[in-house]
Amino acid sequence: MKKLAGYADAILEASNKMGKLIDDLLDFSRLGRKEMQKKKVNLHIVVGEVVQEMREELKERILDGEIDKLPEVLGDESLLRLMMANLVSNAVKFTGTRSRAEIKITCKEEGDKFTCSVIDNGVGFDMKYADKLFEYSIVFMRRTIVKAQGMVLRNVRRIINRHGGKVWAEGAEGQGATFYFTRQR
Repeated sequence: MKKLAGYADAILEASNKMGKLIDDLLDFSRLGRKEMQKKKVNLHIVVGEVVQEMREELKERILDGEIDKLPEVLGDESLLRLMMANLVSNAVKFTGTRSRAEIKITCKEEGDKFTCSVIDNGVGFDMKYADKLFEYSIVFMRRTIVKAQGMVLRNVRRIINRHGGKVWAEGAEGQGATFYFTRQR
């Protein structure tokens, strides 16, 4: 009976993962077709709400977050919310081996341009894969973790591109990662 329950749990977990993948694929396909509804968006408020929602979902883990003052920008609020949720959830996901997830969101303004970053204390990545992080089905091998990653970050890149910006990442294995995005106001 115990063995049967284990199989049922494994099937349920695999079904949930497949459902998430299908949802991600649908989100990605909608991104290209959805007409943007541009308006002034306070990124600070959006990020605060995203982080709060994440904290509520991760009650069993400690999530330390620090958020700089973020700018008000012209953009599609729902797409920008999705982008920030994807960046924060990516940071949380890859801090899973840490007892305390530390995530910092910063922003530097330079005239009419700004650069924001999402910094985590997670497992990081080898910089030789930095160009491939935003592709669809890349599998990254790490000493303690093997994860398929790509759809979430591909969505991020697509949203930033639609807003006329640029996104990139820096990191080191075992030392966390930083994801940047920049654009004109």
